[in-house]
Amino acid sequence: MYVCVCHGVTESQVKQALAEGVTSMAELRLKLGMGGSCGKCLKQTGQMIKAEANAKANYYEVA
Repeated sequence: MYVCVCHGVTESQVKQALAEGVTSMAELRLKLGMGGSCGKCLKQTGQMIKAEANAKANYYEVA
């Protein structure tokens, strides 16, 4: 599914970037070029960033 239609960025590309260590929208803009045009992708992408951060936080708390 496309997250950023303006720049043709898919959900899987965002997930891959997050897995590679991207932790903010600013870093996603640099890596994938998204978020600078219409801004419709910001809400969904922000949720994906939060979910990834929560998943990592929970992993480290348990370990």
